[in-house]
Amino acid sequence: MSGDFSQVSILGAGLLGGSLALALRALPEPRPVRLWARKQEANAEAHKIGLESSITCDLAEAVKGAGLVVLAVPVGAMPALISATI
Repeated sequence: MSGDFSQVSILGAGLLGGSLALALRALPEPRPVRLWARKQEANAEAHKIGLESSITCDLAEAVKGAGLVVLAVPVGAMPALISATI
């Protein structure tokens, strides 16, 4: 990953978001990744796979300082999530 993004925030900690977070973390020169989960259960699962330092249920905390925000949630949930993020 080039130096274009100082931090990547992934909104949605399901299969897609969690996999992307793990892949970004595995890069030779990884950037900080913040992963947001709506449900505490997803937060607990992320802890099990080693993402404990990057996951939060606080949306404002997840996007703070992000150079790139990735939406990894169902399409129907995106408008409300974007509104809450702005």
